[in-house]
Amino acid sequence: MGTFAIEIMSETIIQIINAVLGIVYVLLEGSASMWLWPLGVVQPIFALIVGWQSQTYSTILVQLYYLITCIIGWISWQRRRRDGSGGETAHPPITHIPRRELAICALATVAAFALILVSVETFSPYPAVEAAGTTLCFLGMYLLIRAYVESWYVWIVSNLLYTVLYALIPGYFYTAILYGVLALLAVRGLIVWRRKMNHESDQL
Repeated sequence: MGTFAIEIMSETIIQIINAVLGIVYVLLEGSASMWLWPLGVVQPIFALIVGWQSQTYSTILVQLYYLITCIIGWISWQRRRRDGSGGETAHPPITHIPRRELAICALATVAAFALILVSVETFSPYPAVEAAGTTLCFLGMYLLIRAYVESWYVWIVSNLLYTVLYALIPGYFYTAILYGVLALLAVRGLIVWRRKMNHESDQL
């Protein structure tokens, strides 16, 4: 077997592992499980390799951000989750983002998009799509740590953008499929979180 064939197989295996871990991660996230955070520390390692191989370098920055924020999120959820709920699905209260914070996030997102676009336009095959998806990933993780239900709207759009991005890059079919599945799972996550939020409100 030639070296090129081995490299292709290696890339494919890494994409598949990344896809499986990514799907499990989103399922745990949709259930508001504490286990999403430790898995979130592992999965970005494989996503980093995919980003490097596909030359979508801003996604490498995203995965490094994920590593750091998953540790922060793990600590934050441990501190904020409700006493007495117990088990691995214990989580902090799910709420809507306050309007003032929403406005700040919107301005920060626009500024981040402009900055990332300028940074990647010289080497990214599709800079606008990559910059938009990357920016929304930063926003989505912040909203997730805060346990805001709006995080799921961000994940839906971000995953759709990455589906398009990797579908346009030859050799990254499995990664494109991954993000398409993640977009569908994000819809499920939105529904589950809204139900949890409404249930929590009824108990107050």
